[in-house]
Amino acid sequence: MSVMTKEGLGALKFSYLVLGAGIAVTIFLVVGSYFFWQSEKGSSVQAQRRLGDAQARLASAKQERDDLRNSEDTYKALVARGMFVPESRLDFLDAMEALKQRHGITALEYELGVQRPLKLAGGTTITAVDAMGSRLRVKASAIHDGDMLAFIDEFSRMQRGLFPAQLCALSRNQRASAAAATTVAPPTGGAAGDGGEAAPPVLVSAIDADCSFEWITLIDKRATPAVAPAGGAPAQPAQAR
Repeated sequence: MSVMTKEGLGALKFSYLVLGAGIAVTIFLVVGSYFFWQSEKGSSVQAQRRLGDAQARLASAKQERDDLRNSEDTYKALVARGMFVPESRLDFLDAMEALKQRHGITALEYELGVQRPLKLAGGTTITAVDAMGSRLRVKASAIHDGDMLAFIDEFSRMQRGLFPAQLCALSRNQRASAAAATTVAPPTGGAAGDGGEAAPPVLVSAIDADCSFEWITLIDKRATPAVAPAGGAPAQPAQAR
């Protein structure tokens, strides 16, 4: 029987239907697989994006934690330096006198200006604190260089704020040099005084210092305003000898 006859075509009809159904199923599977792949690809991209966002948030949280730890350490260091202690000029006078006695300073003069708000570099502002400063000029004399250097070093580290030096000039005392050049030893066996003993040498300061500092303190804006200490008002230039 020929397939081109009506009976032949009728016999192949079922085969054509099976072939068409197979082709349709194949196309459906290919198209479905493509859309499934695209969906999975999009889900993978979204998952990668969510993972990246989570990692970024984790890194930001770690950075904030480290910043808080650093801020806490900085705050503790500032508290230890007395940066938040209100400027007390009476306490400052006592501290200067103690330094003078401890380091054998023979003469000490200082001038303390009026406290004022400090302007930070670049117009920077700090929301939590106000930075205050008072200009301070110190003139001191000592017999030994080591005493003067020790005095300046300890003064700059006083735990009453920050004392950055703007200028500090050290010079030899001309009177000391002249006195050393003209000193004559008493004659042997001669009487230098009524008791027949040599008069003790007169000690003259050998080194002078003229230094300018900025006394910096901080005021916490969140704290309750404290009553100003008795010595907190602007003082006139003071001298200690």
